[in-house]
Parts: sequence; structure tokens; C-alpha cells
Amino acid sequence: MNSLLHTVLLKAKWLFLVIFLCGYALTFDQFDQRQAEYFFLNFAACSSCLLLLAQINIFNRAHSAAWVALTLLLMGYFVRFYWIAIDPMPVERMLPWNPFRTMIVDRDALFLSFKLSVAAFIAFNISALALVFYFGRIDLQSVRLPESKTGVLTVRSGVWLLAVLFLMALLAFVTYTYRIGEMGADSGTPLPFRLKGIVFYARTVCVPIFILMCIQISERQGDVVLSRAGMLVLLMHGVSDMLLRNSRSALLLSLLLLAFLVLSDGARLRRKEKVIFGLMAMAALVLVPVMTDYRQVRLLQNLSHVDALVSALNNSSGRWISQFFAGFKFVMFRMPGLESLWCELALGAKPLGLASIDVLRSKDGIAGYLTYVIHPMKESNNTLLAPGFVGWLYIVGGLPSIVAGSVFAAVMSVAGWRYLDVRYLRTGPVAQVFLLWILFVALTEGTLDSMNFMIVVGVLTLSSMEFFLRRSGARQSRGSP
Repeated sequence: MNSLLHTVLLKAKWLFLVIFLCGYALTFDQFDQRQAEYFFLNFAACSSCLLLLAQINIFNRAHSAAWVALTLLLMGYFVRFYWIAIDPMPVERMLPWNPFRTMIVDRDALFLSFKLSVAAFIAFNISALALVFYFGRIDLQSVRLPESKTGVLTVRSGVWLLAVLFLMALLAFVTYTYRIGEMGADSGTPLPFRLKGIVFYARTVCVPIFILMCIQISERQGDVVLSRAGMLVLLMHGVSDMLLRNSRSALLLSLLLLAFLVLSDGARLRRKEKVIFGLMAMAALVLVPVMTDYRQVRLLQNLSHVDALVSALNNSSGRWISQFFAGFKFVMFRMPGLESLWCELALGAKPLGLASIDVLRSKDGIAGYLTYVIHPMKESNNTLLAPGFVGWLYIVGGLPSIVAGSVFAAVMSVAGWRYLDVRYLRTGPVAQVFLLWILFVALTEGTLDSMNFMIVVGVLTLSSMEFFLRRSGARQSRGSP
């Protein structure tokens, strides 16, 4: 039975090609004046995808990041394109009303956005294909170091987990007191020494990495109880972040990070636990519209966290099935993709070229330029629009920037993933989770210039843990006979 399931999953990857076939069949009559060009673009995108699929194996952990990146590009720029080419209304609530009305009547901008997306997709696929082929030739396999040499076994995961719980509670209290990072609300009075920013990144980046490291250590020690306790703490962190910051996706992010840890071989789930994981993902989707009501009630009526949550749950009572589909639709269209590029092209956006340097150095970066110059919105709205991956690259430098950025994404997905491994790092699986996290944000939100602090904080956190584990391993070696 297992071999049959293995065979079915190996062949399931070819379903990716069905997206292009069905999408083209449903939309070819949308572009009557460009039939030949539209066919060629679909054929080129499908062919490049086929070549990459022929080289990557769904069960080969060395290809995990490439699979994640490929899936994100397909969902954000091809499934999204075929859908909104037929019916653009699902993205209506994700964009300001006037730009949306301008966008939906500009089919030339839609076609150009598809062409640019195809260029990005082909550049990614060909680059990833070349790297997979290269590493396959030199036969780089994931060779595990002996447990006694990793330094992981010298760390008490229970002590680590208690320290993380204390840090979580402390940061949650400060976040609650000063309303740090609360979405849709005014940032309030700044604290000295940029303490608000420090607390924000410590809570949203450092804490999840610490928890993931605790899970990995427990797994390596064979302590299933502490490993599952760490997973529970990660989910608790997601729930608390959801309530404290009015975030609709915080719990989904915790589940996503846990899934990434499984992909990086930092944790393993049993069959029953996978079922529970799936049920929790469904529950997180149901909570998305609940959190939308929660945020509105909190901001408009200035209620406490508990009162706002009770009100939101009461409003949603008895509508769980519709809430689930509303949450699925939100996740599907909340992450920026082709529609962001379509909208900015319809509004007349042009590549900045060298002028992008000044924009990148400005307070709000490319997202601020998109929001306040291209759309334009008022700064008093306290909102920034995400340009999406291809949209960000287009604003910076046009087609050359799109190709270069897609090639870099392929390098990080294949080469970066391979070198962030336990062959080189004791924190390897968690470092790979962080890489997938960065890729996920980059390929969806596309706010590449505003990820600097996240990357710096994450790298410093991982480096500190790496140093600690290496020192711990060195002490163990000196103490051994």
C-alpha cells in the first residue's frame, strides 16, 4: 500500500502541467487579438515547468525549497491569472476601489502582466533546472553527522523550552502594554532606543526560531513529549500574536513554520498527528473572517481583547462552513500576486531604474512609492500596499530586474537550501525553515526592501544558536575520555 501511495505521489507532480492546459483552454478567447502570442507564452511557461518537474523529486529533501518556490509562483501568477482573467472580482477587496475599477477595464495591462510573469517563471525554472542538474552531477547527498559530533545532545531541551516560555510571556506583556505592531492602528508614541522595533522583531522572528530550535533538539534527543510541547508552544505563540496584533494570519504562519520544519527533517509527525495538523489548518482558515471582525470591533469600538473576541465569535456562530470557504478565499487572494502587477501597470507605473536607489532609501521604500505615488493613497490611511514579487522587481528595474531577481530566487531555492544543512550547520533544519520563510514572504508579499531587519534579526539569532551549540559540542568533546 505504501509503495502504491509512493508511486501515486511521484506521478502527482505532473498535475502542475494541467494548470496550464486548463487555464489556457478557459481563457484563450479572452485575448482574441493576441491568440498566437498568448499560445506561445503558455507553451513556453508549460515547457519550462515540465523540464524542471522532470528533474526534481517530491520525496528528495534536497528539492524541498524548489518545490515550495515553484508552487508559490504557480499559485500567485498563473492560477491567479487564469482566475481573474475570467472573473477579477475576488481581488476587489484586496485593492483600493478606484485603482481596481481602472484595472479591470485595462486588458492590455493584464496581458503585459502575464508576459512579465512568464519571463520570471521561465528564468526561475531554467536556473533551478541548471542548479539541480549541476548538484546532481557532483552527487551532493545529505550526509548526516554522527549525533555525538553535533553538540545538540548536550543541550537540555526542557530548560530551553522554559526559557522560551518566559521570553514569550515577557514580550507579550510589553506588546500588550504599548500596542506594538497592532495592525490597522496608529503606531502611537515611540519608545526610546527604538525599543518598539526591537520588541516587535524579537517577538515575531526570534521567538519562533527559538521554539523551532527547541523542537529540533527534542526530536534529535528522541524526547517526543518535549517535541510535542514545543509544537504546542509554537501554536500558542501564533494565537497570542493573532490576538495582540489583530493579525488574521498569525496562526496560519505558525502552522506553516511547523510544516517547513517537517520538510527540513527537523521534526516528524505520526499519521494521527498529520490528521490533527490538517484539522488545525482548517480551524485556522475558519478563524480568518473571525479575526477580520475582531480587528474591526477592536478599532471601531475600542473594546478590550476579550470583549472583541467574544463579539466576533458571536457574529460568526453557526456559519462555520461559510467561514471556512471565506478563509480559504482570503488566503488564496490575500497574498499579492499577478493582480498587484496588473494594477500598477494599469495605473501607469514605469521602472524606476537608478531612481529606485532613492526610493529604496526612503522611509517606506517601494511599498510606500506604490501606495502613495502610483495609486495614490494618503499617508493618513495608515496602510501600505504590497507590490508582489514580480511587481516589486518591475518597479525597480523592469524586465532585466525581473529576470535577475528570479534567477536569484532559484539560487536560494536550490544552492542556498543545500548549504543550510546539518552537514555544515548544527542549526541546519531551523536555518532551512528560515530560508523557506524568507522565500515565502519574498515570493508573495514581494516587499523585498523591507525584509532587511527580518533577515538580519533571523541571521543573528541563528548565528548565536550555532555558536552556542558548537561551544557546547566542544565542551563535550573535551570532557570525553
